[in-house]
Amino acid sequence: MQQFVSTLSAEHSYTQSYSYTNGNDTEQLEQAKREFPLSVVHPVIRTHPVTKRKCLFVNISYTARILGLNDNESEMLLNYLFGLVNKPEHTVRWQWK
Repeated sequence: MQQFVSTLSAEHSYTQSYSYTNGNDTEQLEQAKREFPLSVVHPVIRTHPVTKRKCLFVNISYTARILGLNDNESEMLLNYLFGLVNKPEHTVRWQWK
């Protein structure tokens, strides 16, 4: 699975996060569409600039789809990856003092 995922790229879009607002931020979304590109493409696996460790670069708020997969495959894989990144052992909790 790691080898397969390391070959993939994903489309990331800020419009993805607006699907959770039930249309309440329509004016804000329209302004953002005028000012910024709708989407960008990033590899699903990136290398952390400091630790040099491989890491998943997907999140439920902005990752819209996996390129090269059909809609069903993309959705299934993204749901699996979102589940991985949200596991407590894969997250960091930071508290400023």
